[in-house]
Amino acid sequence: MNGVVFAWCALRGMRWYVALTMACTVVTALFHVSLPVLAKGLIDAAASRDSTSLALFAFLFSAGWFVDLLVTWRSIDFALMKLVGPLRKSVQTLVMQRLFATSYAFFQNHFSGALMSALKDLEDGVVGMLWAFSYTFLHLLCVIAFSLVLVGRVNILFAYALGAWILVFLVCIVLTLRRFNYLAVDAARIGARIFGVLSDVVSNALGVKLSATHAHELSVIKQAADAYTDASVKRRLFMLVITSLQSLSFWVYQAVALWLLLVLFARNAVTAGDFALLLGLSRGLFSLLWRLSDALRDFAEAWGGVQAALETFWQHAHDGLKGHAYLFASRGAIEFRQVSFAYGTQPALFCDVSVYIPAGQKVGIVGYSGGGKTTFVQLLLRLHAVSGGSIYIDGQSIAEATEESLHRAVSYVPQEPLLFHRSIKENIAYGIDDASHESIVRAAKRAAAHDFIMQLPEGYESTVGERGTKLSGGQRQRIALARAFMRGGPILVLDEATSALDTLTEKVVQQELARDGKDAHTMLVIAHRLSTVQHLDRILVFDNGAIVQDGTHEELIHADGIYQQLCHARPL
Repeated sequence: MNGVVFAWCALRGMRWYVALTMACTVVTALFHVSLPVLAKGLIDAAASRDSTSLALFAFLFSAGWFVDLLVTWRSIDFALMKLVGPLRKSVQTLVMQRLFATSYAFFQNHFSGALMSALKDLEDGVVGMLWAFSYTFLHLLCVIAFSLVLVGRVNILFAYALGAWILVFLVCIVLTLRRFNYLAVDAARIGARIFGVLSDVVSNALGVKLSATHAHELSVIKQAADAYTDASVKRRLFMLVITSLQSLSFWVYQAVALWLLLVLFARNAVTAGDFALLLGLSRGLFSLLWRLSDALRDFAEAWGGVQAALETFWQHAHDGLKGHAYLFASRGAIEFRQVSFAYGTQPALFCDVSVYIPAGQKVGIVGYSGGGKTTFVQLLLRLHAVSGGSIYIDGQSIAEATEESLHRAVSYVPQEPLLFHRSIKENIAYGIDDASHESIVRAAKRAAAHDFIMQLPEGYESTVGERGTKLSGGQRQRIALARAFMRGGPILVLDEATSALDTLTEKVVQQELARDGKDAHTMLVIAHRLSTVQHLDRILVFDNGAIVQDGTHEELIHADGIYQQLCHARPL
């Protein structure tokens, strides 16, 4: 996506303030140019000793300064003040909507810290682009244009000379911006990568400490920082060369312009007021052009940050994962019909896999590591798109379902629980705005979590820490199970969700999972501990992406095959 298009989309609903800013900017430019004209009138009136004209021009000059400083500029400040906060919010909303609709593979391939850095760059870049354009760029262009018109009315020869030099100067700036923009984009990309590395190290601080790898991680951080430093130095060195050439061009023109003015004054082609006006406008234009070149570089730098961020957020398509129909799932029957799937360019993991799981059936999924167990449930959750075949829930294709309706139908509890740095109560009731305290307690009791929660100092109001680090592994898993019980839905998927529980606690949870009646689910249970699945209605054994065995525990344990091997290797 183009940065300007994105900024325009982000400004939706705020464009009246943009129009107000632009209008005030043009008016401010008019006042800016009018002040030297009034100063010329003052000088000519003083030279002719016309006291009436002198008083009039003095009043107009003072009033012009007042309007310029306290009305038009402050109006621009007000409009930008009303814009910046909502604009940042709009950028955040657009990006988060994009992220929520992006495939799971995107998050697997990007550091969370790098994504947050890119989001910050995008916010700052869009605001910087708006600020540079409205507050500086547009104002300066208008002042330059009005000044040239004014100079032309005084002396057309001087106007031609000044206009030619400004044109050459602007062309040179524009030609250098492409290189500067490339350097800015490169620096922004490397800067985002540094935040990703830092985030990765900080989030795994315990692993670094226990592995005594501080020196290695510091070297990794140093390499990333050195790359960013090199990119920044290249950008700043390029700026130094350009600004040096600009300074030289200013000096050359200053000398030529002063010589030309002296010649015109000597020939009585200009008055003393005209001389002061042309010299003042010429000097003022130098400052304006310098500010304009800075504004263009600021705009290019902001543009670079925006483009680098947009490349991160918009480079991945939705991978065909966006459905539009609501999934009406009340029973929870699951069918995989000739499903094929491969990770990227790797060999296919699943080839024409077909299986039917009736509503309410509780199914264990076992097999050797890498056999496709987790991928099987991730395809059901549509975290990846199948390359062939279809998956159905209650006869409806999940490919056509909205992501929200699908994930309301399937409650997923992974081995590493997905907890937020919020209270236990908020984590259990996550996604349910009107959850009562009684329903939260009931879900916690079903997950065998109520007793340990009540032993905490703040009970259900206790915060769990980032990703639940204040709780043990088993406690985190029970909170995640309680959330799944709260969500309800016809299908419950447990991916090693009780692996951290002790034997007695797991038995309590298994009894709850085996309940029938209104709380019954179609259940898929991935487990390495076979005692977790032996009492389920059915067991599917996976090997290299294929279902090689299908039956009850009693049937499979007496049949030659992988399940029997697993039972011998892992006693129940």
